[in-house]
Amino acid sequence: MYKKIVVFDFDGTLIKDDSFSIIVNNIVKSNMYKKLFFKFINTLYIKGFIDNTKFKKLCVRFLFAGIEIEEFKQLLLKMASFLIEQNKVNFNIIDELIFYAKSRDNFVIIISATPLYIVENILCEIIKRYKAEFLENFKKDVKIIGSSFIYNNNKRYILLENIYSQKKKEVLHTIGIDKIDIFYTDSEREDKPLIDISKDIFLIKDGQKLSGYWRNHD
Repeated sequence: MYKKIVVFDFDGTLIKDDSFSIIVNNIVKSNMYKKLFFKFINTLYIKGFIDNTKFKKLCVRFLFAGIEIEEFKQLLLKMASFLIEQNKVNFNIIDELIFYAKSRDNFVIIISATPLYIVENILCEIIKRYKAEFLENFKKDVKIIGSSFIYNNNKRYILLENIYSQKKKEVLHTIGIDKIDIFYTDSEREDKPLIDISKDIFLIKDGQKLSGYWRNHD
């Protein structure tokens, strides 16, 4: 039985920016057709004509198309370097994650709407360069939950599941978690379903904990 369930959001919490947006912008900047397509679907998303899941499915299917999986991995490793070099990694929050993960009494989870493959590769590279001695424990002791995609024989990526907002709560429920002891997030709106089941909530803005407050769930 774990003493504490500690959950961390990824984008805006462990890193300062949205990783999915950075990757998409990197991909489209050298391809005019993809850039125009992205501008179109982004407008539809902003105006509310398509939801977050549809938007992400279109991005993954058409913007990631033609990129070999190994090439994609190298892109993620370069992105991790970029985040470190541009001071876009919240190392103080990663230190807190490591602190909780080092205790076998805690169950530490990272949950994100960004595809799992992206989160894993970026974070493992960041940990490797920041605290290499913790890397193996990080892979073993920290559970990462994210959206999922497959890479098919036509060199296309297909989004299978979008772990966004309410879906995060549903996924945690499937692994037996209905209450969170400590939750780190940058978004009170998107992560409200998890805030509602959390006791101690830390809101992260620009790498700093703005507040911690206690919610009592009997």
